[in-house]
Amino acid sequence: MAFLDKFRDELGWITLQTNREYHMGLKLQGLAAKYAKFAHDAEFEAEMLDSKIEGAAAKMPAVFSGAHTAFDAMARNVDGIEAAFKAVESVTNGGPALVPPKEPQSS
Repeated sequence: MAFLDKFRDELGWITLQTNREYHMGLKLQGLAAKYAKFAHDAEFEAEMLDSKIEGAAAKMPAVFSGAHTAFDAMARNVDGIEAAFKAVESVTNGGPALVPPKEPQSS
């Protein structure tokens, strides 16, 4: 009888192991399928992001062209201010600009 009990226990362990391996196989297959879907979805999202980046990059020259035009206008204003200061400097013969004299301070 001890032999049959041991055989039954052994058979139960083998059955349990087989069931575990079977369920483990199912879980691993499920994980593999989830990973494949995840990788596919990530590729899809990456393609959409790549498309957006390329679209923005295509617009960039026109956008910056407008910004360059605006900045060039400001730079011309700075050039005008610089020319005005040089004109003042030339009138004063290179010396300090004429400024009104300071009023004497009362004590």
